[in-house]
Amino acid sequence: MIAHVAGLPIEELLPVATVAGSALMLARSRLAMRLRRPKPVIDDVPHLDKS
Repeated sequence: MIAHVAGLPIEELLPVATVAGSALMLARSRLAMRLRRPKPVIDDVPHLDKS
């Protein structure tokens, strides 16, 4: 049984929707990586060269 939405079979729309969803998730993750604030560097390692 083939279901139709707006005159197109669902089997033809699923791959397009999957690719579009994947592209949106990739774009969102790349944007989140670019907008992420850098973590402050914490120097909590004891130095051995102190006299």
